[in-house]
Amino acid sequence: VEEIVGTGFRAVKLHACGNPALDIEALRLAREAAPEVDLMMDTMGIYGRQDARRIGRVFDELGYVWYEDPLADDDLDGWIELRRHIDTPLAGVDAVRFTTRDYARPVAEGAFDILRMDAGRQGITQLAALGALANAFSLGCEGHAFGPALSQAANFQVALASPGARYCELPVPLGGLDVGVRAGLSLDAEGCVPAPAGPGLGLEVDSSSMRERVVT
Repeated sequence: VEEIVGTGFRAVKLHACGNPALDIEALRLAREAAPEVDLMMDTMGIYGRQDARRIGRVFDELGYVWYEDPLADDDLDGWIELRRHIDTPLAGVDAVRFTTRDYARPVAEGAFDILRMDAGRQGITQLAALGALANAFSLGCEGHAFGPALSQAANFQVALASPGARYCELPVPLGGLDVGVRAGLSLDAEGCVPAPAGPGLGLEVDSSSMRERVVT
């Protein structure tokens, strides 16, 4: 966390290891290392209801920005119950299986505070529709973008048009997945991500680099 913040990031998202005690320790150590930085954790739906609530109370104590995928994405009742018992916003889901239509019932029944979806998996049209759904219910909507540069850029462009979006998720080390483009998304001196100025998604495709990686 200290290293990432030292490179200019103003927010850091952790991933759970699956052991509640170790994950709680990681939450505390990260907050000690970065007392003024926005922190999140993605537990990837690996916990049951009891452990998810136990960890959620630590999120509240430490002032984390969001608690991502605390439960399996099909445990609707569990999500609703957890949201009633903790204050930290719940962000869901990782969107491997969900489409915009799948979000309708959980949103209507109050399962989420923040909607997460990935244009690299479901497409820009689906993500834009999800942004509109989030806006209609006054929810956040954040792109999930631990993927190649063009996926990151697709989520970022939709986020720029979504009132509920606050963050641009980038993998670290920064630029590590910038394959097939001249340059990927970057941070400015204030720790913000400038909108790329090029046409389309804004990034310039490096066709020769792509051809070098084609397997025939």
